[in-house]
Amino acid sequence: MKLTDETRVYVRCGDCLTASMIYYRDIRPDRPWKGCLLTASCGICGGNIYSMGPVNGSRIVTAETLECLCDDRCATASGPACTCRCGGKNHGLKMEAYVVKTATSALPVITPKGDTDKARARAEEYRAAVDAAMSRVRANPHFGTYAQHINGKWVSEWSHVLEIKRLLAQIDDARDGKTHKGRMAKLSKIGG
Repeated sequence: MKLTDETRVYVRCGDCLTASMIYYRDIRPDRPWKGCLLTASCGICGGNIYSMGPVNGSRIVTAETLECLCDDRCATASGPACTCRCGGKNHGLKMEAYVVKTATSALPVITPKGDTDKARARAEEYRAAVDAAMSRVRANPHFGTYAQHINGKWVSEWSHVLEIKRLLAQIDDARDGKTHKGRMAKLSKIGG
């Protein structure tokens, strides 16, 4: 897909999970593809912004396939895939975020539309849960062995290192969660 200034790209904050649409011209990401961290921050909670990918309206329609109508579900969609008859033309138009670049800010700030208080609360709860999970990992009696390994020292109890690596991988897995409820459930189980 050739990207132009008018290409619409869906983005999501990694902390408050608020999704929105921006135009490629607003930040010109090097890699606007799904999962890439963008050099921008969330205007609601300050979290990192990740790309969900450009709007994709290239659905192949056959005679047996019924296209759904293009309505508000398309214009306010929370992701980049368009499956209606507009073929992506109207997709996400009501999800456009405000992009602000200032001389004093190192990163552009992307502020999605929507319930900012709820999104901010979601981000705060998520960050507290990540901090609590990390505290539980650090409190693990085998964390010292892991720290020695990270600092390049020889350790005799490799199973202790693997245990901490497994717990840290669980935190990373929770960070990749698509829903707040799902990632909170994963974080609550780590090291408990």
